[in-house]
Parts: sequence; structure tokens; C-alpha cells
Amino acid sequence: MVTARYYCFSSFADKVFDGVAGRYKYLPHYTYRLRANAKIYASMDGTITRVITQEPNDLEFHLSAGDDVWMLVYDHVAKVHVAEGARVKAGDWIATSLNETTHRFEFQVNKDTRRIDNTSWHICPRTIGSSSFNLFHEAVRASNNARATDGGFVSVCEAETVDPLNFYVP
Repeated sequence: MVTARYYCFSSFADKVFDGVAGRYKYLPHYTYRLRANAKIYASMDGTITRVITQEPNDLEFHLSAGDDVWMLVYDHVAKVHVAEGARVKAGDWIATSLNETTHRFEFQVNKDTRRIDNTSWHICPRTIGSSSFNLFHEAVRASNNARATDGGFVSVCEAETVDPLNFYVP
């Protein structure tokens, strides 16, 4: 997924305190810390359906499969190397990480079947990841490079799904 130095510092469904709301919420993604200007590659074949400018040099973009069910969100990138509407293949170089102090990058998997059964979920990437993807995350979790916000990982997935309409811990 990325080149050279990296580590995962937030597992899927890790709990963090939302200062604005005054309560804990689940993070529906893996969060990585990358070296500056790291290459980010497409994790599946699909179409770049949306590019959002959050701040100057901080972009989010969506990669959707042709079935309109699966979507990957790549958040906090500096440059998208493909245009909105472009078709990409798994393994294509599609973005570059931020060149800043944190080098934070988020990866999210969404499954939207509302048109079929009225459900929509953020899915733990591990539940659908290839064996090499999952082995990578297990190695990171077991290494000194794992930095979960609560002081360490129990798993790379604290839950299998997060409800996109309710991120908050009950």
C-alpha cells in the first residue's frame, strides 16, 4: 500500500474522545503514519468517484467498485495522481502522502447495500483483506510500530463494523 517507513497507529473501531461532542466515538478506519511523500496505491479496481479538498494540500478521495456497493476512502493525502472519474487498477499509484509533521493517512472501507437491504456499514479492512494485507497488519500490530490511541492494540479490528450513522460509544 505504501512505500518504505510506515506504521499503523489506530486500529479499526479504536475509541477516541471527541472534544466537541464531549464523548467517545469509534474511528471507522485504519490510521497510518507515513514518511513524507510516500506513494499510495489503489487497493482495488474501480473509479475515482469524488475528490474533496479539506484544506490546502489535504485531500480525501473515494474509489468505488463498479457494483456501487464497495467504496474505499483515502483521507489526508497531498496529491491525487488520477482525476475524478478515472478508472484505476489495483496496484496503480494513485496518491502521495502529506509532506508535514504528522504524515497521517486514513484508509476506510464502506459497504452500502441500502438499495438492497437498507444497511450501510464501515467494514474492518481485515474482514475482507487479502492474506498479505492481513499478515502486514498482524506484523505491525506485533511490532514496536503499533501505536493505538489507547496505548496498544488488542487487535487491528476492535469491531467488525461501525454504523456510519452513529459513531458514538453508547
